[in-house]
Amino acid sequence: MKVKKRKRKIRKIRLFIILLIIFGIIYLRINEYLNSVNKNNHESTNVLSDHDYDLNKLNKINEFYYYEDNKYTSLVGIDISTHQKDINFNKVKNAGIDFVIIRIGYRGYSEGQLHLDNKFEEYYEKASKAGLKIGFYFFSQAINEKEAIEEAEFVLKNIKGKKFDLPIAYDYEDASPVGRISLLSKEEKTKNAIAFLERIKRNNYPHMLYTNLYWTEHCYELEKLKDYDIWFAQYYKYPQYPHNFLIWQYSEDGIVDGIDEKVDLNIMFIKK
Repeated sequence: MKVKKRKRKIRKIRLFIILLIIFGIIYLRINEYLNSVNKNNHESTNVLSDHDYDLNKLNKINEFYYYEDNKYTSLVGIDISTHQKDINFNKVKNAGIDFVIIRIGYRGYSEGQLHLDNKFEEYYEKASKAGLKIGFYFFSQAINEKEAIEEAEFVLKNIKGKKFDLPIAYDYEDASPVGRISLLSKEEKTKNAIAFLERIKRNNYPHMLYTNLYWTEHCYELEKLKDYDIWFAQYYKYPQYPHNFLIWQYSEDGIVDGIDEKVDLNIMFIKK
């Protein structure tokens, strides 16, 4: 009898593992599809209705976008993390890059621990010496407002004493294949973003929200975020965010002298 019970138990465990693998594959396929929708940037239902600048005047020279009119000019930038490995920031500067947004750190998408980016201190020192404008971002997996505030405090601790020109960005994204925030509601995600940004604001630092087309339409209560500067990611011929935004991330596979790895490319709109 004990042998039979043991066999039944083994069969149940095997069945559970098989089902877990099947659900994992299904989730991965769905997530890949949603990512491809965002990456390929199909037409949005949003209307470009509330911009101070005319996006038809965007001018692309080689890989970089530029903008100029009576009210606005632009800066060319990249965002970087340890994934870009070793960087020659003098070459980056000479390649025409005006600013860098450096990842300070991240929260693990499974265990939820806070981590400092391995290259953060090095990137900051070398970018500063090269004369680049600097901003920071934090990759969040906060499941509640308490964790979002904890992330903000982590950022504030690690930027203490540092000089920088650009906002601190809250980068809130799903992680593949399964992340801690996958089942959160729009309301919860919006509250977490606001909690982080308000804590940064309370310490008198400029701040902004990193988002993309999918998150804008399906993950955030957008009307509650209109007062924050937006860093908008969309790899398309023009950005389809319905309101003003500070930065447009238009490529994830840019090639810049001084960096061996591919890098995100950005344009920042500067009011004259």
